[in-house]
Amino acid sequence: MKVVGFHGTTEQGRLDIERDGIRTTSRLNRRPKWLGMGFYLFQDAPEAAKLWATEVARRRGQKPAVLKATINLRDCVDLTDIGYWKLLKDNQHNLGMPDRNQLGPEALFRNLSEDERKELYANYEDDHYITAFVALLKKEGHPVRSIRAAFIEGSPIHTRSWLFDRSHVAICVRSEDVIEQAEWI
Repeated sequence: MKVVGFHGTTEQGRLDIERDGIRTTSRLNRRPKWLGMGFYLFQDAPEAAKLWATEVARRRGQKPAVLKATINLRDCVDLTDIGYWKLLKDNQHNLGMPDRNQLGPEALFRNLSEDERKELYANYEDDHYITAFVALLKKEGHPVRSIRAAFIEGSPIHTRSWLFDRSHVAICVRSEDVIEQAEWI
């Protein structure tokens, strides 16, 4: 199956990608990622990528840039379907313990300190478990070229709602060969 993803970055990020290509095997920063190491895209969500790019560019004093890419989901750990969840849960005891705890979704419903706000999406535990799960799958002979999952983010549309205004499906590309086309928009 093929999907379209959008990567939000800065003008400098664009220049780096044009010069070095898409990097999937090194962290661009030290902050833990939701789905482990890789190149992140918003599936079918150009406006989400544009908003992310605008926020990052503003913090860095740069212009935003958005990359549109067609991604082949072969060898994808697809957490938007239930197939991998049982395997992940059944193997959780084999994945070790993370070094640090993270704030969970309950933090979205309370007033956070400044330090907590900075840590809100630092997903230490998720990063650890996904990275260890991918290593386990590879050890068993199952290549993992990408990971796809749905995320609740932002604010609910009312106090009891499960609909959040920045929810999205993210794709973490772990192998450049699944990106079949890419263009700046």
